[in-house]
Amino acid sequence: LFIAGSLHASEWLYLLRLVPRLHDDKAWTPDDNAAVGRHFQHLKAATAKGQVVFAGRTMEPGERTFGVVVFEAPDEDTARRFMESDPAVVAGVMTAELHPYALALARDRAAVAAGDEADAIRQPALDYAMGWYTGDAERMERALHPELAKRHVVPVPEKNRVRVESMGAMFLVQGTRAGLGKRPEAERRADIRIVDRYEDMAMVRVDMGEWVDYLQVARTAPGHWRIVNVLWQTRPAPNEISKQ
Repeated sequence: LFIAGSLHASEWLYLLRLVPRLHDDKAWTPDDNAAVGRHFQHLKAATAKGQVVFAGRTMEPGERTFGVVVFEAPDEDTARRFMESDPAVVAGVMTAELHPYALALARDRAAVAAGDEADAIRQPALDYAMGWYTGDAERMERALHPELAKRHVVPVPEKNRVRVESMGAMFLVQGTRAGLGKRPEAERRADIRIVDRYEDMAMVRVDMGEWVDYLQVARTAPGHWRIVNVLWQTRPAPNEISKQ
């Protein structure tokens, strides 16, 4: 898929190929293997930091195999420095070739896992959020399993620890009925994303105005899902973000 555009990119791709000397498996030395080990750890660390989007190689004989690394960098100079710092390139085990890259399509694993039940999985999250915002206790109660546990991990900096605060389904329903969460329509935010799903359970993230919730939802009847656990955290206030 080709899309017209400039060569200014935030994503880059580099192709890696073994040097001809290493097309023969018998030619590999301990130093060569060590360099490839450092190469893997280097990309693993960059992936954990969010710079590398994905990395892998073809499963073919040495003279045909090649590796691909897709990563983010603000400009070509930065991208080239990242590529040239790859331990396999530094050690002369592999050659590398840089290209600007634009991802056009990608599989959403969570959406694939959710399948035709995606709407049913999202529904309790929507009822939970909008029930809270509108003071609709019946809608909130419909979303929750009666044995739900909702927990908030609160830092206690002066004691160098955290405190876990808990509430149950009844507290949420009663708080909704009392209008504790009511907001004007313009202030309501409920960005819902299925993070993962396996069989009768799923993880759903809900970004609301002042906090983020991770919901564990379970299928409690055919076509019907309810929230059984919630872990949530407040968003930093704007003045706190400016200090970071």
